[in-house]
Amino acid sequence: MENENGQKVTYQDDYFARRHWGRKLWQTLVAIFCWLVLLVPCVVTIGTYLAYITDGRQGFYFWHYREGFSELDLLLILLFIIGLGMAVFCLLVGGIQNRRRKRVLEKTPQYDIQESNRQVDKAMQLAADRFGSRHFRHTVRYYVVKSEQNFTRDDLKNAIKYDGEGQK
Repeated sequence: MENENGQKVTYQDDYFARRHWGRKLWQTLVAIFCWLVLLVPCVVTIGTYLAYITDGRQGFYFWHYREGFSELDLLLILLFIIGLGMAVFCLLVGGIQNRRRKRVLEKTPQYDIQESNRQVDKAMQLAADRFGSRHFRHTVRYYVVKSEQNFTRDDLKNAIKYDGEGQK
């Protein structure tokens, strides 16, 4: 399947396609139900807690037992601590990224680029020896691999090992 730009698309969502009214209705109803399942308990809890802290002037009492309000107090304290931790983490990571962007912190690669390129070249050479040139491999539509062309367990590992003076 291709999109309007001619690019290959590997997914399809009939919700946004023409027709499919049954699917659109069903998925919309499920989405509304899920939002209600999320929002109704939040509204009940917030309304009750608001009535509790304003002595009934605002909000609605959906329950009146003392343990529920104590649990809400604990929940609010825990959420505040978690939010504070998230804020500190986000600010620290944002600061680090800004310093890296401004080149205050040095960005060093975590691997040896030359060695990685050498290993890729060796692996590509192994593939070319076994299955033909890169152009052939990427343009052929049907190819039967002979049993002697299959890689054994350590073929790739042995092909990309260091070889030469002063190396592993």
